[in-house]
Amino acid sequence: RAGGHRTTLYRRWPDMADLVAEALIQDAAADIPLPDTGNVHDDLTALLRSIAARIDTPKASARIRALISDSARSPKIETVVHTVFTTRFEVGEAVIARAITRREIRDDLAPMTTFSLFIAPLYLRLLITHQPLDHHFIDQIVDAGLNGTRHR
Repeated sequence: RAGGHRTTLYRRWPDMADLVAEALIQDAAADIPLPDTGNVHDDLTALLRSIAARIDTPKASARIRALISDSARSPKIETVVHTVFTTRFEVGEAVIARAITRREIRDDLAPMTTFSLFIAPLYLRLLITHQPLDHHFIDQIVDAGLNGTRHR
């Protein structure tokens, strides 16, 4: 539609898998703003609600399921899945790193490890239990997770 030639596309993306991979990676990085409310509780709540709104749709859920399923059969797709989730979770890692700097939470865990405590329940519900990703659930995740990560 744009009037580009097929060879131009193939120079940038040698095959369809490369094109799809880049599109998925770009999609994962988009639309999830980095909240900065001044405190970790509100930042995590805003971030998890934003991620839940993005993934809790029939289309997104089907895409995530397909990617995870296909990653077991293809090393290339497995790499894409890893990159997509790593890109998506960098926002959460930044929220946790900022909270560590503000001394709101412990610094003896890697930011990605800490963020995993918050994000994993969303994907468990999305992929396994099919329960809603509502605000009440997210509030419970944030409260429970922060209780375990605060300074003692």
